[in-house]
Amino acid sequence: MERKPSKARPEALLVEVKERDYASVLKEVKAGLGKTEVLFSKVRKTRKGDILLEIDKGQDKGVLQVKERMGGLCPTLTMRALKETTDVIIKEMDITVEREELEETLKQKVRESRIKRFWENRYGVKTAIIELPREEAEKLTQDNKITIGWMRVPVSLVVQKQRCYRCLEYGHISKGCPGQDRSDKCYNCGTVGHKAKDCLNETSCAISSAREAYTAKKRGTNAGSGVPDSVLKVLQINLDRTRSAHDLLAVTANDHNIDIVIIAEPNKKIAEAREWQTDLRGDASVVSLNKEICLNVVTRGNGFIAVKLQGLTVYSCYFSPNYAFEEFEKDIGELFVSIESQRGDILVAGDFNAASHVWSKKSEDARGRLIMELLASADMIIANEGVAPTFRRGAKKSTPDITIVNPSLRQRVSQWQVLDDDSLSGHLYIKFHILQMEIKPVSSFSPGWRLDKMDRNVLESFLKEENISTPLELIDSTTKACEKAMPKKGIRKKAPVYWWNEQIREKRDFCTKCRRKYTRQRRKKYINISKDNRCVTNNVT
Repeated sequence: MERKPSKARPEALLVEVKERDYASVLKEVKAGLGKTEVLFSKVRKTRKGDILLEIDKGQDKGVLQVKERMGGLCPTLTMRALKETTDVIIKEMDITVEREELEETLKQKVRESRIKRFWENRYGVKTAIIELPREEAEKLTQDNKITIGWMRVPVSLVVQKQRCYRCLEYGHISKGCPGQDRSDKCYNCGTVGHKAKDCLNETSCAISSAREAYTAKKRGTNAGSGVPDSVLKVLQINLDRTRSAHDLLAVTANDHNIDIVIIAEPNKKIAEAREWQTDLRGDASVVSLNKEICLNVVTRGNGFIAVKLQGLTVYSCYFSPNYAFEEFEKDIGELFVSIESQRGDILVAGDFNAASHVWSKKSEDARGRLIMELLASADMIIANEGVAPTFRRGAKKSTPDITIVNPSLRQRVSQWQVLDDDSLSGHLYIKFHILQMEIKPVSSFSPGWRLDKMDRNVLESFLKEENISTPLELIDSTTKACEKAMPKKGIRKKAPVYWWNEQIREKRDFCTKCRRKYTRQRRKKYINISKDNRCVTNNVT
């Protein structure tokens, strides 16, 4: 959840009274102001007894200039400039742009600015975070582009995400926080007993402190056991709005023990009936099939939705090939702006309807070129292994489905593969695993007891024999009495869809075998024809 933009506060000048009389200091300020053309909209006394002068919005000079001029007229007074600032991010600057050139460009555009951060990624693309007065920032980002040197590059406001100061996670506030209480931990190292300003330890994320035991082990194994850590099993698919594809998805996910499914083009009526969370257009969704995994929606956009689970942000995307490139460029730009605002591990998957040699056999198109540029800017990488087609309809084959991760998550993604299982849509299933910590259940599940088989005599006699004096003893005794008086409910095991049975499973396996055999025969036939053609060519020459 992103913060709503707050009302802009006017710039102000704070004059410290200290041990002097408020009236005498105010007279001295008024005498100094008589020699200037500065106008103030409000003069008031602060809680500490200081003087706060709010500068009128119609002034040409900023608060820093007013402070400098007032300092020369009233040298005995201590003054501080108060102004509301916001951060602006400038991206995709080329490797030749230097800090000095950026400063000169900003001086021509705005009155006041400060470069907070300026860095270059491994692809030679530079990014800068600029601190500006709020009005100046809105003016600078009005066109969403800025000319630096010989290039026009994107510029936008940095969206400050809502953060809880109890658990230090993003997306909610401390009131009603369900997370772990980390309010007593140091923001720098994540340990208890001191504050960040006094911390001498190395920087370590407080949210990731629970993973310290995991990072001390070998990647992906329990120390000394060789047994893999818990694995998050992910399935990625475009269902093509087909009802039968939705039914078969339940079967396939059950066969592969899938935890979460990343879906493109879900059937809107089915998605609404099953209460799936979707993007603004209803083109993408993320569904949890594991009751122990809770998905929290982070953001929605046109063609993408993001959810958070176990410190991992998962994006599901779909961008139709029917949209013009300008609309695709706008939507994909919003997606990567959202990606860059997230923290921690990020997984982006979906149908982009784009081509590039990195993930496809087709030559690179305009969409694929734009995606590669945005990946380089955001420091994200493609997780697809090989160029296997993910879409197959007749003789037509392509790879529009992509899996994207950040570098820290890439080391934990394994067994990425395109399945041969029929999906009843034109697309193929993509399955992969993510190594992670043990999944903690959201709540413990108790099946309860069979009330229709209760023996009332056993229940009453057991409770009469018990000596109950506290609420806890009542709960404990009642539980024991129920265990003696009636059997527990069994966990209902039903088929994923009502029409699925072993005969259909055997027929699907038979179809898969036939398709593989047919594909191999076509490949052999093509090789034999190629050999014959070469022989004929050699004889002719």
